[in-house]
Amino acid sequence: MKKNNSNRNLILLAVGFVVVLLISYPLTIQKTVQLKKEYRKGQQRLQDAKNADQQINTLLQENRFLDSILKANDLQVNASFQQLLLNKITKYTQDNSSLKLTSLSSPHKFESKQIKETYIIETKGSFTGLLKFLHYLENQRLGEVTSITFKKNKNYRKNTFELFLKIYLQKVKTK
Repeated sequence: MKKNNSNRNLILLAVGFVVVLLISYPLTIQKTVQLKKEYRKGQQRLQDAKNADQQINTLLQENRFLDSILKANDLQVNASFQQLLLNKITKYTQDNSSLKLTSLSSPHKFESKQIKETYIIETKGSFTGLLKFLHYLENQRLGEVTSITFKKNKNYRKNTFELFLKIYLQKVKTK
């Protein structure tokens, strides 16, 4: 009988222990776990705040570096594309005196899903000089050369022929 009574007491003790755990979990353990998670989040925010000064300094150094690259390439952040294109062409024509820029038209804009601006550039010079200029313009990756036209005109004052190159340069912008 004692054995049976002691088994029943052990079972009641085990069931009582489980019931106490089930009752105490929402009251104490769950709140403790939640507070520990909030503590870890707070510690992470504190660490992020400490690293903010270092991140700001890193970003300022990166900004200075990028500004120096822009300055070295003679680019401006607020310069228009047409101004940038004119600067590149002028720089090239100064280095190659046989080439002359005759016109740079204002862009023709076409809007659909994308905005396409087409610039018409006219230059004159020798055939090889014009081909080198075309190669230079394509390598600058300012846009896509969509069409070129060579035209030979006679200069009646000098009684010579002049070769002109008309380039259609298209720049695509996304909305």
